[in-house]
Parts: sequence; C-alpha cells; structure tokens
Amino acid sequence: MQDAGVIMDSTTAKIMGAISDIRQDSSRQSDSVAVEFSLLRDDQRKLMVRVKQAKDTTEQLQLTVLALAGTIKGLTTEIHELESRAEDWKRRSHHNNIHIVGVEGSEPMTFFED
Repeated sequence: MQDAGVIMDSTTAKIMGAISDIRQDSSRQSDSVAVEFSLLRDDQRKLMVRVKQAKDTTEQLQLTVLALAGTIKGLTTEIHELESRAEDWKRRSHHNNIHIVGVEGSEPMTFFED
C-alpha cells in the first residue's frame, strides 16, 4: 500500500502537467484560459482546480478541460479510498511501527506509530 501523501504528490505532478498542456493549447489557439491550482496539505488533503475559459474557447480545449476535471475527480476518489483503507489497516495492526515503501525510488516511510 502506498502512503496517501506520496500518491497526492504524484497526483499533483500529473495535474500540473495537464494544466501546462492546457496552457500550451490555449496559447497556440489564441484563446485565453486561466488555470488556478492549489493543494492544501491538511488533514482533509483538499485539492482544488478552477478553470476560467474565454467565451471563444475552442471545442477541443473545452474537451481537454473536461477531461482534466474527470481525471482529478477520479484521482481524488482513489486517494480517499486509500486513506480509508489505511485507517482500517491502522486499527487492525498490532505493530508499533509499520514500514511502507511508497512509489518506486522513494525512501521507506514509517507511520502509524502507536
């Protein structure tokens, strides 16, 4: 199981890449698109993306923005499910420390300390 914080960091990178793609598309097509992105790292791990489009935004760009919104919704749902599973695992664990390796290349993390 991966730590939800590691997954959120990975999610942040994916979203920032998608936002960059949208900005590049908009500049190539002479449309104005402002994308605001913020990630609040608190207990609720809130993720907010707001997209403002000009009235003359091309249909392709609108579809890209909708696809991004769908991806974000899916990823945040996945993170919520992983956090729920982690809480269940914590309740069932009798270990003082559980070492979990996150994504490849990351160092092992210790959490769920009793």
